[in-house]
This record gives sequence, C-alpha cells and structure tokens, in this order.
Amino acid sequence: MSYARNLRFFGTTSRARIYTKCKMNAEQSDFKRFKTFGVHEPEPIPESTKWRWAFFAAATVVALQAFYIFTTRKEHERPEFVPYEHLRIRSRPFPWGDGNHSLFHNRKYNALPDGYEEECDCE
Repeated sequence: MSYARNLRFFGTTSRARIYTKCKMNAEQSDFKRFKTFGVHEPEPIPESTKWRWAFFAAATVVALQAFYIFTTRKEHERPEFVPYEHLRIRSRPFPWGDGNHSLFHNRKYNALPDGYEEECDCE
C-alpha cells in the first residue's frame, strides 16, 4: 500500500504513529550514513580561543584606524570671529575661573563674547 492510501485506511491515531515511525527511520538512516562514511561533527572551538581571536582582530582594527587618522590629519583653520548677538550669551558666569571661559576652553579656537584672546598665526 502507498503512504497516502495507508493514511486514508487507518485512523487519525495511526497517522501519527506512521508519521513518527517514518521520522524515526529517517533520523536513524542519517545517523548510519554519517557513521559509515566516517563523517564526524566538528569539535566545538573553546571559548578562550574565540575571545583571543576576537581581541586580536579588534586590536588590529583599532591600530590601523589610529595609524590612518594620525597620518592623514590636517590642522584645522580657526573660523573668523563674527560678533553675533545670539552666540556666546553669558546670562550668569561659569562657576570656575573668571566665569568667562568654558570648562574646556582653548585660547586658539574658542572665542569669548568680545573675540579671540590671542591672534592666530594661521596661514
């Protein structure tokens, strides 16, 4: 009898039994096939080896990026000071220093409300 004819002939519970039996036979045949030809599952790679390679790859990428950035870097030009009213508003002084300089103030690149502190030797 064919498989479809068996399903019509037997009841619903038998269908499940036949399906399970066919599935088990397929799994066993796969196992036997692998066993006879000597194909083994690959051994899992230890976690320490994975992390070692990941760290090596990440360190290499960071080093190459740093080299690229520092070899192609150019000096930025300082923008011309324009005394716009809406920029550099000081409604109250900063709580450090003289109250006019921001926390990360750079004399060469950061302007105060009335202009730069020093003249630039930019070319």
